[in-house]
Amino acid sequence: MVEARVRVRAGAQIAEVGSAELIIGRSLYCSMLLDHISVSRVHASLRRVGDRCALTDLGSRNGTRVNGQRIGKDPVLVGPEDRIEVGDVQLVLEFVLVSHRREVQTRGATSIVPSEADPEDTTGVGLRKDEEKPGG
Repeated sequence: MVEARVRVRAGAQIAEVGSAELIIGRSLYCSMLLDHISVSRVHASLRRVGDRCALTDLGSRNGTRVNGQRIGKDPVLVGPEDRIEVGDVQLVLEFVLVSHRREVQTRGATSIVPSEADPEDTTGVGLRKDEEKPGG
């Protein structure tokens, strides 16, 4: 099963964006805390809407910009191709496909591989070097 997730990154900080509102700002009560002087206490919100995200400025002092254009209090749809700035902090949207099991593509067929492989398996067929193949 593959699931699409949306993450927002500001430097080393990452937050997942869902259908619930993600509040961005300097306040400890924000979902994504950005400790920068240009960011208001409660600066902007981000919410997933299908395959895009709705970005809203929440009355910040230094503004929220998408591709260099300051946005207002009306939501603006954004995606990973957009340049988003909250005050002077740049945000990056990432759309990530997450698989609940690891799948390996092999010559047109998909094989399900256990997530914990034997580290001593050097043959690539599930045998250790010191083991022999059956009948061999």
